[in-house]
This record gives sequence, structure tokens and C-alpha cells, in this order.
Amino acid sequence: LTLLAMLKESQKKTDSLELDCKQLKSAEQLKKRALDTSANPKEYSALEKELAGLELALEQITESQLLLLDAKEYQEKELRAVRASIQAEEQRIQALIATQQSEAASLTEQVLALEEQWNAQQKLVPVELADSYIKIRSKVHNPVVPVVSESCSACFYPLPPQDMLSLTSKTVIRCRSCYRFLFSSEATLPTA
Repeated sequence: LTLLAMLKESQKKTDSLELDCKQLKSAEQLKKRALDTSANPKEYSALEKELAGLELALEQITESQLLLLDAKEYQEKELRAVRASIQAEEQRIQALIATQQSEAASLTEQVLALEEQWNAQQKLVPVELADSYIKIRSKVHNPVVPVVSESCSACFYPLPPQDMLSLTSKTVIRCRSCYRFLFSSEATLPTA
């Protein structure tokens, strides 16, 4: 925005100098006409001096106009570069948005597929176990935890030997302390 303001200010100065230049040229023409019709040597000399002053002022205005035009050209070049970088950034953002939307759609599909699998698996679970799971899930974020070093990994309650034996026979067991469902990675391995 500062660049645009600078460009507008340069344009105002250019317009002002152009107006001054026109006024000086008009004054110069009037002086030249007066010089052509003047018969008095003093008046002629004074008009020549005034014309020389006007010409000097015109030269200064022309130099100022050239400097302003150079500055304006540089500012316009910078503005084009800024606009190009903004456009490139907008394209990058649009590409990111498209990627994010694609990923979100993919994740939504995955969630729907997992929900279908969950519903299919839930039908295989006895109702009382499913109800217990729902109750525990409403209280804790991890209702199913692994057994680590023959203890519940959530509350570290040591499992009695009969519970460890039940884990190897793939029976559903619960911690006697925190009531979470327990599983063992060794129990899921096939026995040789």
C-alpha cells in the first residue's frame, strides 16, 4: 500500500510540474511577443533577463520531471514485482487449500471405512462386553491397555498368574484395579 501511495504522490508531483511548465511556457510566449514589439532598449533588456529566468526555471522543471519519471518508473517496477509475488503466494495458498481439502476428503473416507469396520466388529462382541466398554470409554481415554511386565500398563496393578494364563488363551480379562480391558502382544502371536 505504501508503494501505491508513493506512486500517487509521484503522479501528483508530475502533474503539478507539468502545470507549472505550461504556465512558464505561456509566460515565455507572452514575453517573446512583448520583446518582438518592444522599441525601448531598457524594456528590451529587462524582457531578455526575464526570458532568461523563465528558461532557467523551465530547465529546472524539466530536470525535476525527468527525476520524477525515473522514480515513478522504479516504483512501478517494484509494484509489478510485489503484485507478481502476491499472485504467486495466492497460487501457492490455493494449491495448499486444494491439497488440504483432498487430504480431508481422504481422511473422511478412511473414518467412514473404519466406522463401518467398527460397526461390523461390534456386532461380534457380546452385548455385556460392549456395554462395559462404552461405560469405561466414557470415563477414561484408553479403556483397552496392554500388559507390560505382568502388570496393567494403565494403573501398574500386578496381574495374578491365573489372569496371565487367561491372556495366553485369548480370553477377555479386565484389570482388577482400574477395570480396563487388558491384552498381551504375546497372546496374539501364534503358538508353535
